[in-house]
Amino acid sequence: MTIARLTGDAVVDRFGAVRTVRWSGVIATAGGVLVVVAPTAIVAMAGFALIGIGIAVVVPLAFAAAARSGTNASQAIAGVATITYASGLVAPSIIGGIAQASNLTVSFLVVTALASALAVFAPVLRTKPRVRT
Repeated sequence: MTIARLTGDAVVDRFGAVRTVRWSGVIATAGGVLVVVAPTAIVAMAGFALIGIGIAVVVPLAFAAAARSGTNASQAIAGVATITYASGLVAPSIIGGIAQASNLTVSFLVVTALASALAVFAPVLRTKPRVRT
């Protein structure tokens, strides 16, 4: 994930935020599928690595999009930060609860479905021209 973050700017510069996040979602989804169907721990770890690579640049791009989103960039960034950090606290409990209620495979299927949403909703990061007042 660190390597993906460090090289992410070059990828975004070359392909743009939307294409990068779309492909990031595909990579994270492939990793999730690998985790779900993994016959060995090594294969599952490779899947987790793909998930990490896939989501590495998404949060920085979300912050950047928030900064460009409107007239009050600081308020938009604070909103993204609140959602990001709150989900970091809540999501593990939800995934654990799903695993407790069903099994680990189902909980990782949920993670995989959420990763695929990155590919679907990537266009929200499309850069809009800023209106100067």
